[in-house]
Amino acid sequence: MCTKKKTTKRIKKKPVGRKLFDGRSEKAVVLKLERAFEQGCITKEARIYAGISKTAYYHLLERKPELKDRFDDLKYKPILIARTEVVKGLAGDKEFSLKFLERKMKSEFAPHSTVDAKVKTEELSEEKQKSIMEKIKKWD
Repeated sequence: MCTKKKTTKRIKKKPVGRKLFDGRSEKAVVLKLERAFEQGCITKEARIYAGISKTAYYHLLERKPELKDRFDDLKYKPILIARTEVVKGLAGDKEFSLKFLERKMKSEFAPHSTVDAKVKTEELSEEKQKSIMEKIKKWD
């Protein structure tokens, strides 16, 4: 007699819990984060703009570590835009050009002031010297 081995049908488990981005696609969330970082937002502001939690943000970075570098680079975009505008403004304004040089090339263009000061020192009495030496010894 032939006996058949009894097999049980496995039931697939359904994912439990809330979806990482509340049902939004990862691509849409990354796009919103990029927009926020392009505007110079800090991480918390970017997360709020994208509508994701702190945990979801860091899970995203764990899965795609290249995004961290991308986001860090995007944070500098407003600075680069401002720098471009500053350089454009240099062409027609001599006073502005001088202020720019005073800040960027301080050693050469910044106004300098020098101070001559003479300090008088009085000699310490032996008593004062002994008390100072005692205090120093206590620190050791």
